[in-house]
Amino acid sequence: MIITRILLFIFLIPVVASAQLAVDLSQDPHSLVQNQLLGEGVELIDISFNGESGFVSNPQIGSFSNGWDAIGISDGIIIATGKATIAEGPNDLPTAFEAIDVDSELTEDVDLSELMGGAVELNDVAVLEFDFAASGDTLRFSYVFASEEYNEHTCSPHIDAFGFFISGPGINGDGTFSNNAINLAKVPGRDVPVAINTVNRGTSGEYGSMAICNGADINWQENSQYFVDNESNTSLNTTQFDGFTKVFTVEIPVECGGTYHIKMAIADAVDGKNDSAVLIKTGSFASQAPLEVDYELMNPINGEAIEGCSSYKFKLVRNDSTDMKVVYLKSNMAAANPDVFPDFPDSLIFYSAQGYLNWELPINHDGVFESERVLDI
Repeated sequence: MIITRILLFIFLIPVVASAQLAVDLSQDPHSLVQNQLLGEGVELIDISFNGESGFVSNPQIGSFSNGWDAIGISDGIIIATGKATIAEGPNDLPTAFEAIDVDSELTEDVDLSELMGGAVELNDVAVLEFDFAASGDTLRFSYVFASEEYNEHTCSPHIDAFGFFISGPGINGDGTFSNNAINLAKVPGRDVPVAINTVNRGTSGEYGSMAICNGADINWQENSQYFVDNESNTSLNTTQFDGFTKVFTVEIPVECGGTYHIKMAIADAVDGKNDSAVLIKTGSFASQAPLEVDYELMNPINGEAIEGCSSYKFKLVRNDSTDMKVVYLKSNMAAANPDVFPDFPDSLIFYSAQGYLNWELPINHDGVFESERVLDI
């Protein structure tokens, strides 16, 4: 007897309303990631925050809502160098920060230190780490980086650092970051980390010099197209941060069914003032399955698939039928039982303008009695 498991996904579309950005610190990191951050096709495996259990609340991580007018993302999770409520507007303080308990403060992270050159003191470090399994062939998520370091500390030697460090199958770092990870927080289309000295209004600040920004990215002034100067914004619906990036979307190929580790980390440089944060869109951390799959069991006996009698008829539907696409198939059970599934293909082809295809898989009898088994594809 063969058992088939089919997963169904439901899409939820948030309703955007105009109101003041609000931060909620009542949920623990596990709840925030599981219930708000993760979208379609991602399964949470385990999680920690600042090296502790993901079931322990921390004021440096929370959820936010009503953020559309303030930062361009309606709701999501926020990770901050101080208490995450620092993001709430209006922007009425020249130097804004919300201190955290020094007894629980994290002051080191090897990957953030590497981003900052290794010699800068870190404070108020916030590190969210979790393992996840991806159902699709691409991982995506959308975020904004915001900081009180803007604009006066732009192009200064000591600016806050953040990164999204991912490792796992097919991820080939150069050894710069732990676990052979790579940093996903990059300027769109370029191998340049997103930072205050690479994405800003295009001019050095009161405590900076153009030479320092030139050293970070010779084309840094072109990146002003990705920056929102919020310093003089008097709206009640804005954020406290003096500047932030436009909404960036990360996109990276992953292996279907692969298990990955990601570390989302941010820290204050030198002191605990001028807080910074990353704000990540609800449900955007997703790995959409490349196909929608439906099936029909042909010639079942008592509702079950039986060798020598039954077959499966599959219908595969894709979202984009513009180009030809090859879909590669793998089944551990079929590979281990070639006499039962002699016609299991290595791949199927969608031709241009073909949005779906049908595929029938017969189940042969190999003359051997086996107990109930699961067909995985």
